Amino acid sequence: MVQPNSNSEEQRSAVRQDERDRRVHILGVGNIGKLLAHSLATVSDRPAIVLMLHRPALVEIWNREGQSIEIITNGVSNKQTGFEIEAIHDFAEAIKPGGPQNPRSDSSQDVIFNLVIGTKTTQTVAALSAIKGRLTQDSTILFTQNGMGTIDEVNAMVFQDSRTRPKYMTAIVSHGIFSRGPFSCIYGGFGTMNIGCVPHPPPSSLSPLVKGNSRQSSSLASTEYLPNLFAQVPVLAATVVRPPELMEIQFEKLIINAMINPLTVIFDCRNGKLFSNFKILRLMRSLLSEASHVIRSLPELQRVPGMEARFSEESLDKIVLGVAEKTSKNISSMLQDVRAGRETEIDYINGYIVKRGQQLGIDCVYNRTLVRMVTDKVKISDAEIDTSFPHRHPLV
Repeated sequence: MVQPNSNSEEQRSAVRQDERDRRVHILGVGNIGKLLAHSLATVSDRPAIVLMLHRPALVEIWNREGQSIEIITNGVSNKQTGFEIEAIHDFAEAIKPGGPQNPRSDSSQDVIFNLVIGTKTTQTVAALSAIKGRLTQDSTILFTQNGMGTIDEVNAMVFQDSRTRPKYMTAIVSHGIFSRGPFSCIYGGFGTMNIGCVPHPPPSSLSPLVKGNSRQSSSLASTEYLPNLFAQVPVLAATVVRPPELMEIQFEKLIINAMINPLTVIFDCRNGKLFSNFKILRLMRSLLSEASHVIRSLPELQRVPGMEARFSEESLDKIVLGVAEKTSKNISSMLQDVRAGRETEIDYINGYIVKRGQQLGIDCVYNRTLVRMVTDKVKISDAEIDTSFPHRHPLV
């Protein structure tokens, strides 16, 4: 009688477990989500890549448009295929009878070990709430959005218990990407991707920047997987940075976005049209003065060496003007959202500066006015700046 080969079964089980551990779920297919999914598909020995689609209509479009993600660089199209998909809601309603079959993840109830968040900041809490039951303390979540404050909301509304909370990482992506459809985008500008761990508790408590904790130390190995994957894609220029440096880069990116994106909205122009106009440049510097004051007053940055110089008005002014010049032909992501009728992330950019200013007793009147104007879809000319921002001295 032939005995079952237990070793073979154990090996097959180990292989299945390895495949599950390596699988990467991407929640949301915005510009960053598309870029990262497409990039992972080019990796040798690529893992299974699961696109998590939050609208039934997206599944229909996925079927109709060839079940691929397209990146166009200098007019040359490159399409990647072989993705699995999961619809978070009402999957069955999204597939027409007799329509093409999708490669679909067979593990829709399994634990998600590696999750990349590609949704807008405004949609993150709702999207994570829908899959909360599949995320454990063994899961790693990589946040890739613009702005700040999202992780605070996720902790308050989704993962309140820090003992069972997934491990968090943040990626700060500066590549220029322009959408031309749900699964297609134009690569418009080379940038970088800085990735780092978010300490538990969040950096706002400051102590993790000075003293490590056992939770953070024990999670280092499990948080190496995603950075190592992205490092295999040369065009992403992915680099791992330590939490203090990550936070500084994040605040710097916040300032750049806050000084460029909303101004392109209210003046309805490309990046390069902004600061060649002296009146708009003066307005930007009033916004920047408030933002610099807030950042330099944050308790979590007080022990960071060189913080005062890095976030001085003079230093930030040079950075903002340099980025605006480098991306002069670009349409900012916020202006893309406004023109497409989508909700903007203004509350997580300038709104975040205003909120932190309020906590510190700093009145950010220019930034607060700008948040209201973008929210109300107000457009002005340079001649209307003084009457639109009448809170202090006229900008002369």
